[in-house]
Amino acid sequence: MTIKLASTDRIDNDIREENGTQENRLTVKQKVLSYNPLTTCQPHTLHYAMKGVGYLPTPLLESLVGYLKGPSSKQYLHADAHLRLILAVNSKLVHWEDKVIANADDGDMTIRCYQSDASSHGLGFKKADTHNSDETVLLYFHGGGFCIGDVNTHHEFCHAVCEQTGWPIVSVDYRLAPEHPAPAALKDCITAYAWLAEHCHTLGALPSRIVLAGDSAGGGLSTLIAQQLSAPSQVAWSDLGSAGQKMFDLLERLPKPLAQMPLYPVTDIETDYPSWELYGEGLLLDHADVAVFDAACLDNSPLPRQHILNCPMLGDNSKVCPTYIVAAELDVLRDEAFAYAKQLKVHGIAVKTHTILGAPHGFIHFMSIHQGIGQKTGDIIKGFASFVRDVINTQSQLAA
Repeated sequence: MTIKLASTDRIDNDIREENGTQENRLTVKQKVLSYNPLTTCQPHTLHYAMKGVGYLPTPLLESLVGYLKGPSSKQYLHADAHLRLILAVNSKLVHWEDKVIANADDGDMTIRCYQSDASSHGLGFKKADTHNSDETVLLYFHGGGFCIGDVNTHHEFCHAVCEQTGWPIVSVDYRLAPEHPAPAALKDCITAYAWLAEHCHTLGALPSRIVLAGDSAGGGLSTLIAQQLSAPSQVAWSDLGSAGQKMFDLLERLPKPLAQMPLYPVTDIETDYPSWELYGEGLLLDHADVAVFDAACLDNSPLPRQHILNCPMLGDNSKVCPTYIVAAELDVLRDEAFAYAKQLKVHGIAVKTHTILGAPHGFIHFMSIHQGIGQKTGDIIKGFASFVRDVINTQSQLAA
């Protein structure tokens, strides 16, 4: 499909005066194009692509159907290979929508909900036919040092997890520092968990099968929430007064998560790990970045820096859910991920650690532009799905 741009959209190095400022025409292009490519280009591109593949030889079409695990000719006797390929592709599509729920302080908070069930598109959430055979839902907390990031910055990863696992995904747009210092993000994410526990049936999931995941700061939130849902600390929450008591009461009523996947998480306030010396300069996250994020998040917090609700390593992790930890080799935070894993193992928690060699902090953002990272990210998703299904099978055997 060809999109013809206006003459003012030529991509060159010309500079012009506009509204008293100099502007490169590369930026003009972004102003002229008013459509949303997610809602305009992709559906039309897919339409023409699916029309075009119909001219491929039938054996090749059958191979594509098999690759996508689509319906066989035995399942649909009168559907040709092209139609079954269309059905297979449709079953892989992920549909998403944003919803607004209340945050921990009764303000507005956006969550983005993903489903692979085609019948959910544009219709809100329904319990009707879904592909969620695991009856599992994943709650995701984005990274960004508690200061940046949102559901958009982590859209690609959440989309991929939904597509590859078949699970619905709920991504949380929690409040950010410095406007909202710790523990605002933690409280918002617990509130989102409570919302999901109440509404997960609309996504074809069970309250007992909520899994947590997050990267970087979001990975830290995952570890804190897993801890506080398994062993809520009334003493810690009492430091926040009546609001803290309210959160503690909520935590005691909520179901425990099934499992968690923190990716290169923030787990400790201390910085005396070897990886801090090895990878603290010249990479995507360095000492200066961490200092800025910490100051924004903690300097105006009502809690002291060394507090259970700021640092998961300080709390009771003896009852935390099974954990699949992902670390990046070239990451200043690498060793605190290992330290967290070691602490869980000491308590007898089921733990699996997956280290991505040669990868820096934040590598999931490279999944579509670096082939190797894309493959490794896919392996992570596949590995966590297998880990969760093993947890489900183990629980089922124990209950039998």
